[in-house]
Amino acid sequence: MGILRHRRKAFQDEGSTLRDGLRGWWEVQEAATNDRGDSHGSNDLYESASDPTQTTGHVDSNAVQFTAANSQFLESLDNADLSVDTDITVAGWVYLDGNTEYQSLISKSNFSVPSEYNLFLNGGFQHFMFKVTDDDGTSVDEVRASTYGIPPVDTWVFIAAGYDSATDDLWISVNDGTVDSETPGFSGLYDGTSRFRLGAFSYEAATWPMDGAMEQWGLWGRTLTSGELTELYNSGDGITYSDTP
Repeated sequence: MGILRHRRKAFQDEGSTLRDGLRGWWEVQEAATNDRGDSHGSNDLYESASDPTQTTGHVDSNAVQFTAANSQFLESLDNADLSVDTDITVAGWVYLDGNTEYQSLISKSNFSVPSEYNLFLNGGFQHFMFKVTDDDGTSVDEVRASTYGIPPVDTWVFIAAGYDSATDDLWISVNDGTVDSETPGFSGLYDGTSRFRLGAFSYEAATWPMDGAMEQWGLWGRTLTSGELTELYNSGDGITYSDTP
C-alpha cells in the first residue's frame, strides 16, 4: 500500500455504549491464510478459495487486502446474529484501490433470494450506497452518500449506514459527516438465509468483489446515535474493539 499507518490517539471510553446491540466486530488483524476472528461474538469469517492478503492498517497495525481480479472475500454462514429484522447499523474503515467499479463492502445479500443488506460502492455514480429489503421480501430501497460525493482512492475513509425502523429512516454517512437519508415506507427488514460477507456479496462466487483494504467493521442490531458514530470515527483515528469496554 505504500503508506505509513496512521497513529491512533490513546482512547478508551469507560462509559461507551457501543457494545449495546453489537452483533459482531471484525478487526481483521490476522495474517493471510487465517480465519478472521469476531472480537465480540462467535462469527469468525472464513476465506474464499483465493485468500485475501494482509496489508498495513489505519486504526490498528493490520488490515485485510482484497484483490478484485482474484475474487477474494471473507464470509460466515447465515445465523441469527448476522440477520436483522428491525434496525441495523454497519460501520467501518475502507481503503479503495479504485472507484470506478461496483464493489461490495459488507453484505448479507444474494441474487437468487431476497437480499437483506448491502453496503457497496456504486461504480456508475462513484458513490457509496446502502441497500435493504422490506420484511415482505419484495420491496427494496437504497440510499446514496451523495453529499460526500466521489470517494478518493488510496485514502482511508470511515463509512456508517443503517436503517431506523422507528422513523423509517434509511441513512448513510462518510467520515462522520452529513447524513444522507431516504424514507422507504418499510415496516421492518427482511430476515433471510444469505451468507454474510466482507469484500463481495454472495452469489455462488464473488459478486462485486472489492479492490482495496478494510479494517474494524462492526454490525449492530440497532441504530447508533450521532454521538456513537463520532466515537467510532474518533477525529479520523478510529477505535478498536478494546477501546469500547
